[in-house]
Amino acid sequence: MTSAEQPTNMMISLLSVSFLANALAPQEPSPVPVSPARQGAEARHRVPVHTREVEPGQPAYGLWAAGHDYKASFHDGMTFVPRLGRSYPHNQPFGWQTTSVRIGAHELLTPGEAPGCRWDDWRVEYEHGAVVEAYDVLADGLEQTFVFTQRPAGEGDLCIRGAVTTALWSPATEEHAGGLEFRDAEGRTILTYGRAVAIDADGDRFVMTTSWQDHTIALRLAAADLARADFPLVVDPLLGAGTLIALGPVDHVGDVDVATDSSDGHTADTMTSYVAWSSATDADLHVRLGSISSLVGNELFNDISTTTSCDHPRAAYVTGADRWVIAYQELVLATQQMRVRALVATGNTPAPAVLVPAALPGAGSGVHDWRPVTGGIDPRGLNGGPKSALIVFQRETGTTPFANTADSAVLGVLFQPLAANPWGAPFVIQNSATIDYERPAVNRSAEGALTWSWFVVMQAYDNAIAGDDWDLVGRLVTNTGSVSANSWVSSLGTMHKLGPVVDGRYGRYCVAFSSTTTSIGKTQNIVGTQIHCERLEWSHGAATPSAAGNYPAESIITNTFNILEPCSIAHDGNSRSHWTLAYRSSSTSPALYATRVGYQGKPVQLPDQVYYNPAFVPGVGSVAHNDRLSRTVVAYEVQSSGSGVYWREFVLPVNPPPSTYGTACTPAQLSWGGTSSSGLQHQRWVGSELVGPKVTQAPANSLHLLLLGGDSLQLPISDPILGANCSLLVPLSGPDHFGIFPLAVGSTVQWQLPLPETLPAMSIYLQDWILDPADNLLRGTSGLLVPLAK
Repeated sequence: MTSAEQPTNMMISLLSVSFLANALAPQEPSPVPVSPARQGAEARHRVPVHTREVEPGQPAYGLWAAGHDYKASFHDGMTFVPRLGRSYPHNQPFGWQTTSVRIGAHELLTPGEAPGCRWDDWRVEYEHGAVVEAYDVLADGLEQTFVFTQRPAGEGDLCIRGAVTTALWSPATEEHAGGLEFRDAEGRTILTYGRAVAIDADGDRFVMTTSWQDHTIALRLAAADLARADFPLVVDPLLGAGTLIALGPVDHVGDVDVATDSSDGHTADTMTSYVAWSSATDADLHVRLGSISSLVGNELFNDISTTTSCDHPRAAYVTGADRWVIAYQELVLATQQMRVRALVATGNTPAPAVLVPAALPGAGSGVHDWRPVTGGIDPRGLNGGPKSALIVFQRETGTTPFANTADSAVLGVLFQPLAANPWGAPFVIQNSATIDYERPAVNRSAEGALTWSWFVVMQAYDNAIAGDDWDLVGRLVTNTGSVSANSWVSSLGTMHKLGPVVDGRYGRYCVAFSSTTTSIGKTQNIVGTQIHCERLEWSHGAATPSAAGNYPAESIITNTFNILEPCSIAHDGNSRSHWTLAYRSSSTSPALYATRVGYQGKPVQLPDQVYYNPAFVPGVGSVAHNDRLSRTVVAYEVQSSGSGVYWREFVLPVNPPPSTYGTACTPAQLSWGGTSSSGLQHQRWVGSELVGPKVTQAPANSLHLLLLGGDSLQLPISDPILGANCSLLVPLSGPDHFGIFPLAVGSTVQWQLPLPETLPAMSIYLQDWILDPADNLLRGTSGLLVPLAK
């Protein structure tokens, strides 16, 4: 096979000028909308009752469950913890211990005897002998009941007393037929203890009174009502979070991470990890495995205890191991030690994720690891060699308690999810005594095979330079943990370059980031006045990035103020030329946006508004692309009374397949294709680079003259140098003649024709003229019509 892989510079110039300047009038790129039919939200969310084994040297996890706006523990009596959001300074727990259950003067509880505890997914019961104290985990509140299966001994009023442990307050209240409101020091209602009723076996309801004094709640049922009740009898108050109107919308919202597994046959293909904040000091982690069609899936893991605060989850799939690896940061609240933890989950199964027993090794006293990111392996790679993920993280040293220091380092560790001890030894990717390296990012999956590399990008600030700017630095890390000697540096000038996110495979990467002026000093924020994309090519084993594939930073969106924040980026492994970028605007009316860029890092569409509601604030979005299904989703949380995980699906371009026209006078076949099998939609998308025409079944050693145009012809021609019955099917001159491809020789020939992002949606026309060395006559193929979409 002889191939003309790349057009000459003249050809590129010709196409760029002709496509835009000829009869095709310039036009604005059209937005590709997220489909209103493909969006959704997680239902009012509950976490089942669960516990974990005690880790050596670590605080016990306890017994926990959660509803949408609260969590509750049951390992030391019941403690109700309302979720107050990241803006609230600390938790406001409400603990209950049943101290007395009396009928008149007769005490039903045995003094000094601890109740037995049993539970299932949604109910916890304490066995007190004659009465069962039970808690039902509901989405909107924790329902407390006291169940008397048969009439207890004694005469008189039924009185249930509970000792309450809380920093909240409520005015002392005599017996009344109503509930209680508990408030914080500023007078804001944090939670309510509902009005209690008693319900007998016939469904008859009896009003009970509630009183509050000296940190004790007493519930009383009159003796007359108790006497006429049929048993079993249920006493039913309700605990619930307050409306928090004075606080505004409760900002539970934390990090969301969505990642996909494109393996054939996998329907449980999308891992969603998200964080909900109970307060500024307590973040809870939730991990679910579902499908890209509906992110609501099976609950794999939760960490909702109050002994640790968990944040920044990042997941990736490792195909050869058929395992998900989810890394996250965990702050141990008692010691203020920050560390990186990991979960392992089996692909395509609802089985619970397994918490790796030990945290990332190497962190000692005064050493803290955080901001982890995870790189996995492409499901369509060969997957030989070690079945590893790469976890990259930021390390702080010489500080207790945890703090972000001025000379952070970026390290990596190979993680083998099938190994008994999956953690490798941490290794340095970037560190310096004078340079601060922060906010690492890594591509979501490498191509696999026997050897491969991930691409790691981070911010860098030289403390020795007054008024320095945050730069972006990138290095390759191989599957053996080797770090490239050379680095990539962003081409953008003297501006802060902030919050990088990166994705790509096969040596083709795109980095997205924000930028702002250096006049604001060494900022720790990642909001800027512009969002950029910067494309580069750096193949595994190459010493440096490719000069030809190193494109300048392209501006995606601009604002006067520092309100633009990069969120996430996902690579389309089918086209290998497109990325979907999610970013957020934090103006007075915050909104979440997404857009697609092509092989030069330029947008192929206008920014798409994923979420906007002037009353509510969207969280940081995460974007994922499933190559097998050719689908892209953006997942995010919303700061509102209906907080939850939402998602929107991108509608990717659809257009007709290439078609032939006219009559050929040669058996040679002209087609359109790319890096993968022909006929796929992405091969006809504007912004694709690795695409172009292909000719097969031509005579051996034949010479090819391939014509390109903006319209078709049906012009029979006759000449001594032509074969019989030939027609010209593409213009040779005029405004619809775009050019002639570089000459090529062979029976099978393929050209590469990059489709710049600035092209409009349009159709191109091709015809190949073949000089047969057997008779030195030119013969033409059928014409080929290729519709291009964007």
